Amino acid sequence: MKNNFETDIGIVRKRWTLKEDQLLILLYKKHGPKWKKISKFIPTKDRRSVRNRYTNALDPSLNRDQMTEEEDLKICRLYEAFGSKWSTISQNMPTRSVKFQVIFF
Repeated sequence: MKNNFETDIGIVRKRWTLKEDQLLILLYKKHGPKWKKISKFIPTKDRRSVRNRYTNALDPSLNRDQMTEEEDLKICRLYEAFGSKWSTISQNMPTRSVKFQVIFF
């Protein structure tokens, strides 16, 4: 399996490696959410990519279990109130990543 993929505008992006994930976790523990600073230590990733990877995949506070019935109802109510404004919805569900919520819905 290739470790790269091409976007629709022709930019080749590399998938995150285990080594990069481990480095990101260590850097986050040291610097906190200073994404620009952290991205300087991971030359193949920009600050947006670093933030997205941590907040959507590596953050230990994320709940990766299946959604509960209560969460199902809450996300439906929030979607009715805010539409597809997932960043607004995610502020009301702090232990679920935006990516998880979008995939769920």
